[in-house]
Amino acid sequence: MVGRKQEVYQALDAQLPQAQGTRGLVLDQNCASFTEMAFRIRGYEQFFMDMALDPAGTEKLLDRILAYKLEY
Repeated sequence: MVGRKQEVYQALDAQLPQAQGTRGLVLDQNCASFTEMAFRIRGYEQFFMDMALDPAGTEKLLDRILAYKLEY
């Protein structure tokens, strides 16, 4: 993943001279973290209950989130 991060920084560096003086830039993470997505989907309390009472279901949810993030 370090390589991908470097690619993003290089792309931003290449675009910056064109944007200076013409527009504002907002640089931030554009995707929620792994667990943050699970909390958004299930809610904090329910996700913690899922981890305790339904580990197989929790694993499926986290696998889906991982697949989404890898595709992204």
